[in-house]
Amino acid sequence: DEECDPSVITINNIANSFGLIAPKGIMKSLIINDRNFGVYGFVEDICKDLLYKDYKINNCSILSNTGDWSRKEFKSTGVRHRSDFDLYHGHISAKNSKSHPLALGYYKLFCEYIKSVNIKALKEMIDLEYMGKYLAIASIFNDVHFMTGDNLKFVFDFESKLFYPIYRAENKAARIPENKIASFSEFNSFLFNSLDNENKQYSTSPNLEFFKLLLSDSELRNIRDKFLHNIIINFDDFLFKLESDYHKNESVMIHSDIFNEKYKSIKKEQISIIKQTINVAKKYIDYGHIYGSFNLSDSTINLISDAFCAVKITSKNNLFVEKIINGIEFDKKLNIKYQYSDFKIKKHKIEDLVFINMVTKDTIKKEHIYINNILEIKN
Repeated sequence: DEECDPSVITINNIANSFGLIAPKGIMKSLIINDRNFGVYGFVEDICKDLLYKDYKINNCSILSNTGDWSRKEFKSTGVRHRSDFDLYHGHISAKNSKSHPLALGYYKLFCEYIKSVNIKALKEMIDLEYMGKYLAIASIFNDVHFMTGDNLKFVFDFESKLFYPIYRAENKAARIPENKIASFSEFNSFLFNSLDNENKQYSTSPNLEFFKLLLSDSELRNIRDKFLHNIIINFDDFLFKLESDYHKNESVMIHSDIFNEKYKSIKKEQISIIKQTINVAKKYIDYGHIYGSFNLSDSTINLISDAFCAVKITSKNNLFVEKIINGIEFDKKLNIKYQYSDFKIKKHKIEDLVFINMVTKDTIKKEHIYINNILEIKN
């Protein structure tokens, strides 16, 4: 099967090991009557029995958009997966299930919250920890294919009334363009443009607005960043999982007429890609500069935290109650927004201030902290 190889099996197995709903599998040779029909991915179908057995979800419905490629989007532009109706409940495939209509009722609300940018209500319909892991793994492999259009599938749990997107990779990973590697400030956007082409069939998918909205939310993004940082500092373990999966499939792959020659190159390329992405992610998470002015008139300080992670402000001599502020924020299109903070300091000792990256727990270096004194002029 040309659409399945060890790189894809490995990604889904890693996602599964993190607790995501993902099709765990292994490569197998298909031999019938001593005739070898090739190598295929052997994967247990994600169905209600599996969801109960592996995830303790015992009452659910699986929702996916219709996959009719005769629609106008494909006929006119060659765009296969996305549709203008990806956030419309009437575009979800029908099922002969008494509970499916109720799931669609919740899905209609879900889509309305996305389209109205009601992030607070939207967050009440998802598992924040699950989505943090989901977006962390997706960003490492930088592949948006399974998150768009008719590729995206949701499990709706009737007991928790939460939606869980299925993680179902179909590509080994996508490389960040060479001219973008230095632009780590765009890290959150890389995923959504990872497979773009002249038709923009992926980046323009309406249901990507769901994932972008989540990353525009500071709480969810901080959760994602904590999982991402944990993978970064334990990257050797992450690579060991990947290598172990390849090893399990090696005996099958080396005897494959199709994959024998390119088996090792696929693995080498995948590891190269994720190492590059991890390096960019590390720069994104580690980055931190502080700028501010201390007002000599009223002992207040105005600060901008030029950092992508939340920052804790404390002091050596307890000049004020410690504060946690979000640094750089993002709008629904993941464009940068800046958040300024004002607060009182009991006495003028700016040098006692300490700024801590809440994800890495590292103190921002003094050479990256710039605070001046200002004598404010009143109109």
